[in-house]
Amino acid sequence: MITRRGMIGGAATAMASARRLKAANAPLDIVVIGGGIAGAAAASQLSAQGHQVVMLEARSRLGGRINTDRSFAMPIDLGASWIHGPSQANPLVALAAKAGLTTAVTPDDLVQVYAATGAPLPYSVVDPKEATYDRLTNRARSTAARTGRDMSFQQAMTAQQGTLFNDPVMRYFGAAWTEFDTGAPLDQLSALQGMEDEEFGGSDVIVTNGYDRLFQPLVNGYEIRMGSPVKAISQTESDITVEYPGGTITADAAVLTAPLGVLKAGSIQFSPGLASTKLAAINRVGFGTVNKVVLEFTRATWPAGMQYFGFCRAVGAAGRACYAMNVKRLRAHFKYLGCHIHSALSNWRIQRVGI
Repeated sequence: MITRRGMIGGAATAMASARRLKAANAPLDIVVIGGGIAGAAAASQLSAQGHQVVMLEARSRLGGRINTDRSFAMPIDLGASWIHGPSQANPLVALAAKAGLTTAVTPDDLVQVYAATGAPLPYSVVDPKEATYDRLTNRARSTAARTGRDMSFQQAMTAQQGTLFNDPVMRYFGAAWTEFDTGAPLDQLSALQGMEDEEFGGSDVIVTNGYDRLFQPLVNGYEIRMGSPVKAISQTESDITVEYPGGTITADAAVLTAPLGVLKAGSIQFSPGLASTKLAAINRVGFGTVNKVVLEFTRATWPAGMQYFGFCRAVGAAGRACYAMNVKRLRAHFKYLGCHIHSALSNWRIQRVGI
C-alpha cells in the first residue's frame, strides 16, 4: 500500500530533475511550491546550501495545516497541535526546540466519560472496555502487518467482535481514539497503514505557545510570494517553467509540496503529465476532516484537574463532539473542545460565538 507521506514525498521530488547547463556545484534556481511545513523545510535547507529559492504560496498565510489562532487568551492551534512520539528520534523534536516551542504532556488516563444521558460512567465500566478496545486494535494492526492483507480498520475490528460498535462506549473509543487522531472514519481508515503517528516513542505532548512558531527559523533567506496559486508546471530537458497569476518563473528545478486536495482536484496542469503511478497514488490516498470548536469561559465549572471529557453518542453520531479537552489544566481560564465532524458536516460555516 502507498502511504500518504510516502506518496507526497515522491510528488515533492517529481519535478526536481530538470537543470539548465551550469558549472559543477554552481547554485541552482529553485522554485518551491507550497508554504506548509514540507515546503518551508525544503526552501530553508536549499537556501542554506546556497541555491536561489523562490517560494510560491497560494494562501495569504504560511503554515498549511499548521494554523494558530492567537485571538484567545492563549494560542489555539486549529490544525496540528501535538507532537506524537516526542523521542529524540523524531525530527520534529530538534526543530521544535530550535523554534522555542513549549509543550505539555496530555495524559490519556485523565478522562471522564459520560453516557448519552449525561451521567458520568464509572471507571469500573470504562476501564475494562478500554483494555478490550486496545487489545483488539493491536491485534487488528498486527494481523494486517503479518498477512499484508489490508482492510478498513472497522472491518478488522468487527471481524474479531461483530457487535463491537453496538456498545456506545466502544463507539466513543472509535471516535475519540482513532477517528479524531487520524482524521478519518473507521470504515475508510486502513488497518495496515492507518496509524502512522506511532512511529516514534514517548508520551504525546501538545504545543502550548503556538505551532506557528515552528516556521520562524524556516522562512528566512529566500523570497516568498503569497497569494500565488500555481496553475501549470512545464518541464523540458533544460528547465522548468511554473505559471501562476502573477506571471511565470523559469528555474533549474522545482519542489512540489502542494496539498493532496489540490492534486486530486487537478488544479495544477503538468506538462508532461505525471506518471501513472503517481496519478494512481493521488487518486487512492484519502484524507479526512477534523473540526475543532473553541469555547472560552471566565471561570471553570468543570474538574480543573481532568484533561479530557468523553461523550458517548448514538449510532451514526459517534464522531460529533466526541470529547472535550480541558486546556485550563495547562493555562488558566480556558477550555478547548475538540470534535470529529463527519464529512457530511464538513462544509458547516465557522463562526465566532460570544458566551
